[in-house]
Amino acid sequence: MLTLSSPIRLAAGALLAAMLAGAPASGQAQETAETGSVPETASAQRIVVMEWAALETLLALGHPPVGAADAGGYREWVGEPALPADVAEVGSRQEPNLEEIARLRPDLILSHVHLKPLKEKLAALAKVEEVTFNGTGGDAYATVVEGTRKIGDLLGETAEAEALVASADATFEEAAKALRSAGLAGRHVYFVRIIGPNALRVHGQGSVADTVLSRLGLTNAYTGEVNEWGFALLEPSALAEDPEAAIVVAGPVTDEAMASVFDTPLGKALPAVRAGRVYDLPVTWTFGGVPSAKTMAEAIAAALTETGR
Repeated sequence: MLTLSSPIRLAAGALLAAMLAGAPASGQAQETAETGSVPETASAQRIVVMEWAALETLLALGHPPVGAADAGGYREWVGEPALPADVAEVGSRQEPNLEEIARLRPDLILSHVHLKPLKEKLAALAKVEEVTFNGTGGDAYATVVEGTRKIGDLLGETAEAEALVASADATFEEAAKALRSAGLAGRHVYFVRIIGPNALRVHGQGSVADTVLSRLGLTNAYTGEVNEWGFALLEPSALAEDPEAAIVVAGPVTDEAMASVFDTPLGKALPAVRAGRVYDLPVTWTFGGVPSAKTMAEAIAAALTETGR
């Protein structure tokens, strides 16, 4: 079997392709930012959240919810900030369990745009706020920052939300400094997730990964067309277009999945494989919030500086 450069390899289960987002910021959040007034949602103690980026933001701000959609999936695919064991599962992000949500007696539900058909039913259970984090077709990280600020406004913790964003800026700079010191400034990088032996999700312009690479002083090797989520579904052969690039694979990813792409005749012929520039990361959620962007930056920098390639 091909031995790949994997300084921080993590074995995990089957791969997931799900990602969900939210809706435009409300006037309430805008009013809070401009006037300093405290929204009624600031007193919310029992929050139910329908989307992982909003969930990790709540946790980072010290507000664990009473219920979360796909809580088990969050623990596998996002991981940090850690989700307390007593947070209830409330169905999937696409099909929440309304009975379970009602049982939890929430006073605030953080929803997303894909649940608009259920908004009235959710609103019968508690106040509903929609928050956008991904899938807008624009600058994904700018949308992440906006979503973070909206949640901060809703909770009456604008300063804490700004501190969270600032902590990411500091993480990006620290990681960029480490890469510069290792002589890796400007390194071209493909950032991918394995979907199958012949299918890779390659992140390009507009994705959070693209912003992170740029903030680290790296260059995204993929410059082709992308969808509204900032990625393209491509065959592994596409990674030969930039022969000087490294390949960074988002985790969790199994050894078997890595081998199915890179330990094949085609995979072994890829320039990055021949040069030992293929890296698999630990859990790295590519459609998350500020905490996931920080994790991504740290993991990329650790992987590349481990070998200096």
